[in-house]
Amino acid sequence: MAMEAASFNWENPTKKELWGNIKGGHPWNYQPNGAITHIKIRWGSNIDAISFKSTDGNGNWTQFGGSTGRDEPPFEIGWPNDYLESITGSYDSIAINTLCFKTHRGKQYGPFGTPNDGEKKINISTKDSTIVGFFGREGALLDALGIYVKPFVEVSPVPLPDLPTPEPLPLSHELDTNHDHDLNTQIAINGYDQVKKSGKTESAA
Repeated sequence: MAMEAASFNWENPTKKELWGNIKGGHPWNYQPNGAITHIKIRWGSNIDAISFKSTDGNGNWTQFGGSTGRDEPPFEIGWPNDYLESITGSYDSIAINTLCFKTHRGKQYGPFGTPNDGEKKINISTKDSTIVGFFGREGALLDALGIYVKPFVEVSPVPLPDLPTPEPLPLSHELDTNHDHDLNTQIAINGYDQVKKSGKTESAA
């Protein structure tokens, strides 16, 4: 389902579950007034930072987390013809360890990071919705990650299908045959009566 940015309603998204070290670092929030178009990850033994670019950000990146680790090339989501549909990964008691992003059309960014023993899994799915923002906690690492979503039925109304052009109705007609001694046939067509007598047609009074 492709969506036009101009028809999208970005207000009042639903805040979903926070994954990771929910008490680490300090809170951060990213709710652009436009579509998220790019994501960029910095990682090493953990996910060090995550950055976003959106249609309302004048081409600027917004980063959350630390400044160390390997900087991956940015991932272009492909809005409005594609959108983020799921996020998987893992975390431990310190920070987010791994992340992988997938779009509705099957593009994948990741996985990035380093799995650790005893970690817990991240499994974020957005059936019938799209991700319109992120939130979490940050310090020297990306400590925790959550998402904001909006249902398609609220943000991009499905256009009504074009109705077929109706076929023109046939002329209303009624046939009433009277058998009299002259074998007259009375025909009513479109409100005009005509009497046909022995092959001669006259207008009825």
